[in-house]
Amino acid sequence: MSVKKTWIPCTDKTIQDTLDKVWEYAKTAGYAKKDKPALYIVKSKAYYGICHQEKNGTASIAINEKYVGNKDSNILNVMIHEVAHACCDFGEKHGAKWKSVSYALGSHFNETIKRTNSSTETGVDIKGNVTYKYSVKCSKCNNTWHRTRMCGLIEHPQTYICPYCKTQTIVKNY
Repeated sequence: MSVKKTWIPCTDKTIQDTLDKVWEYAKTAGYAKKDKPALYIVKSKAYYGICHQEKNGTASIAINEKYVGNKDSNILNVMIHEVAHACCDFGEKHGAKWKSVSYALGSHFNETIKRTNSSTETGVDIKGNVTYKYSVKCSKCNNTWHRTRMCGLIEHPQTYICPYCKTQTIVKNY
């Protein structure tokens, strides 16, 4: 199986035990129809975990390095999310089958599984301190949006309608 070069094999016992526990239940419940995924650690500011699947059905799961040795984190929630991906067909992403499997696994472990989580839900801050270069705000209701890089909202705020007050009053770089 091809995995990213930056992925290193996981040696953290807590993370390994969590995968074993979730995979064993997924297998017992009939969701896991293939071999247990290989487990890796990855350095990322973009995701808490990722499941990489090959077309032949094999899978690998990489967990963010911030979970290693972190006793306060909710690794179970992230692992259930990724195991649900590993149980689904190649290319399923967050579709109906993934939702069904993640709900069933989450219910068994008393966890609410979502497509995305925040650092307060996971107990891990993967982004660190973010510096925003751009800001726009609605001059009517004062809601503000921050961006780290240039995008349509920043370049042409006059073409956007505020989702809160429904007016076209967004102003640039206050």
